[in-house]
Amino acid sequence: MSPAPDAIDSCLKLVPIPYLSLAFTVARTIWNIVKDMQENKAQFVVLTETAATLLVTLDKQYRGAKELDGNTKQTLNEMLQCVLTTRLNLV
Repeated sequence: MSPAPDAIDSCLKLVPIPYLSLAFTVARTIWNIVKDMQENKAQFVVLTETAATLLVTLDKQYRGAKELDGNTKQTLNEMLQCVLTTRLNLV
C-alpha cells in the first residue's frame, strides 16, 4: 500500500464522514484487484514465453531426428500456434 491511501485512511478515522470510508474501502479494493491482475498478467507472459521456448526447442529436436510421426508433428505445431496466439493477444 502506498503512503497516500494510508494517510487518507488515517484521516477518515479521525474525521468520519458518512459513506466516505466505505467508498474509499471499495476504491482501495478495486485498486488492489487491478494491481494483482497486472502482476498475474506479467507472470503469465513469462510463462507463455517459457512454454514457447520449450516448444520451439522440442520442435527443433524432433525435426533434427527426422523420426517424427505425423500425429506428433501436428500436435507440436498446434501447441506452438496456441502459445504464440495467446502471447500475441496479451501484448
